[in-house]
Amino acid sequence: MKEITKDEALALVESFVAKKEIWHYHLLTPTCQFNTSSRFAIFIENLDTEQTFVLYSDLAEMELSNTLSGMLHGKEVLEQKNTASNYRPSIEVIAMLELIDKLDTANTKWHHHVFFPGCTFNTHPDMHELVIEDPRNNTYLMSITNDEPKEDLKQIEYRFYRQKKLN
Repeated sequence: MKEITKDEALALVESFVAKKEIWHYHLLTPTCQFNTSSRFAIFIENLDTEQTFVLYSDLAEMELSNTLSGMLHGKEVLEQKNTASNYRPSIEVIAMLELIDKLDTANTKWHHHVFFPGCTFNTHPDMHELVIEDPRNNTYLMSITNDEPKEDLKQIEYRFYRQKKLN
């Protein structure tokens, strides 16, 4: 894993997109179950080249994360109003949304992950995992799907980024 700067992270992802390489990223908080550092981290994985990169920071880098999310999932996932009219959340996603509402009401900062097939953190390597971590008790809720859960993300991403800060 190569450590990179904030400027390098964006340039790197822009190059992945330009080359149509398969990549994804994760924003890891200091308390994240998948973070081995005591700092915030943006973990970037290129599945085509089998390379991983990390940006460590004392801040959550929410603006960079928002930009990367739009590049990865499409900007439409950042707005709930773009939800398909026939969308019906699974029982797992309903539980996630209820948890998010409880955490938001308690002003408890939270975060989530999408683990793509082949992702270092994915326990179901051929599937997509959507994970919401509960920072109150170090547990998480998970939804497992065959396809990228874009409609589910439309319910979660805007809630995540309205937090503005995780630190």
